[in-house]
Amino acid sequence: MATATQSSTMSKELFHASREFLSLTEKQMVWVDVLISSQDAALATRTAYGDQTDEPYRAMLCRKVETSPRVIAALDLFYGRSPRERFVRDLQNDIARSKGIAKIEARRLYAKMVFGVDGQPTEEVEHPVCKIGDIVLVEGVQHRVTAVDASGRPTDGDRL
Repeated sequence: MATATQSSTMSKELFHASREFLSLTEKQMVWVDVLISSQDAALATRTAYGDQTDEPYRAMLCRKVETSPRVIAALDLFYGRSPRERFVRDLQNDIARSKGIAKIEARRLYAKMVFGVDGQPTEEVEHPVCKIGDIVLVEGVQHRVTAVDASGRPTDGDRL
């Protein structure tokens, strides 16, 4: 989540008095402070929530804390992230969770925002006609077509 190259635009005293920091639970406050000083989310989790749990549970707890909207808002304030930086971060998260055409559209928007590249296709891409039962390759994974739309394009598939 946070990187070592980030620098604060506010003092810790101002940060600790902010609405965003004060909205955190006590353990989240400890977690954020340790993360800011160490840039180590695993250390922050062990410090704030204890070291008595097993590693898989701590890793899950770490992901839960670092994706908390309140924690993200507090870190955004501390690091002075611009609306554009926050939008691009959220867009990256959307791309990671998306599938199919939604992922393609999100990547197109990302390329346009970050690299200034307009990802609109210059010509219509022809899609192959598939039949139910065909095996197709999608992003390197084989799927069996279980439904097609009126044009014969696959609409759903079972992963093989």
